[in-house]
Amino acid sequence: MKDESKKADKNLFITIPVNTDGAKFRQLKTLLITQPGDQAVTLVFEGNSKEHIKLPFKISWSQRLARQISEILEGKGHSDVQ
Repeated sequence: MKDESKKADKNLFITIPVNTDGAKFRQLKTLLITQPGDQAVTLVFEGNSKEHIKLPFKISWSQRLARQISEILEGKGHSDVQ
């Protein structure tokens, strides 16, 4: 049981570029909610405030998911997900 709690304590940070529009947010949300798991997610918004928002659901992170997130937010194959 301790292993599960340690894994659940990890937090995934996704950097949201300044120019991200509503359509990209909807795509990101749809993608993330289709990957349920035990990994907490916090969105970090670029810009002056560097605002952080912890999402109300958890995901199952993978390299494939990281690539998909990057493609949505930046249209690139690399990831700015930690």
